[in-house]
Amino acid sequence: MKRYAVIPLALLLVAAMGLTLAGCGKAGAPVAPTVTLNGIFVDKYEALHKDWPTGYDPSRVGFFELAMVFDVTNPNDYPIKLEEARASVDFAVAPDKWVVVNAAAANEYQWIPAKTTNQVRLNVLFTTRAVSLALNLPGAVTLKELGLKTNDVIKQWWTDVPDFKFKIRVSGAMNFTSPNGSVTSTFSEVYPK
Repeated sequence: MKRYAVIPLALLLVAAMGLTLAGCGKAGAPVAPTVTLNGIFVDKYEALHKDWPTGYDPSRVGFFELAMVFDVTNPNDYPIKLEEARASVDFAVAPDKWVVVNAAAANEYQWIPAKTTNQVRLNVLFTTRAVSLALNLPGAVTLKELGLKTNDVIKQWWTDVPDFKFKIRVSGAMNFTSPNGSVTSTFSEVYPK
């Protein structure tokens, strides 16, 4: 008699497992997570040497490092894995006039639980040499239109970056994977607002 009581219980357990597995299959392709810029912070800073840019001397090269922190919200009902994050960084030389000065990327993955927000940090280093190249090559036309000189712009940025007295635009993409497929989120934001 007890043996017959176990059979309906076993059938009920199999049916419950089947419904659970069927529910997983119906989740569909992932919805792209929302990526928003939480803030930009100066992680490291070295002011320009008082004699900069007279000649090239490593002791006269200034640098600063910015940490860009993003809020990444997973709207899906299942975890999703961040595979790659990349962004280009533009500095404003005048209202609505931008120069691409650097880029950042991270390939460390992280899982973002369902309906949860994680933070992702991208760091990017700026040196006087690299910024000078950005201003003299892709930014040359913009500087010429505005009548600005490379060294004057660099001095201004190095003076103003600790207080964020100029605008920074961050644009890029983050790639995600899950058992239900892959998706990419794009973003473009200006800091400070």
